[in-house]
Amino acid sequence: MTLNEAYIKGLDDSEAITIKILTQLIYNQPLDSYNNPKLETLKNALRIQLDYVNGLANNKRSNIAKYARKELERGQALLDSE
Repeated sequence: MTLNEAYIKGLDDSEAITIKILTQLIYNQPLDSYNNPKLETLKNALRIQLDYVNGLANNKRSNIAKYARKELERGQALLDSE
């Protein structure tokens, strides 16, 4: 394997891990970890915000929750259509 091929493989692997973790965030699944501390911090910050949105969306008596559920489902549908 050449140096360039190894570099490309490293990029492909990094992208695959990021796609997997972002998908886990969207589907509110348990998350894998990043080796990079900055990416791990970013992932945790996104999880906090998405936990709030998911909590809001699950409030059955709120009109805002109905809209939030619809938008969460719309985001998941985008992933499902690929």
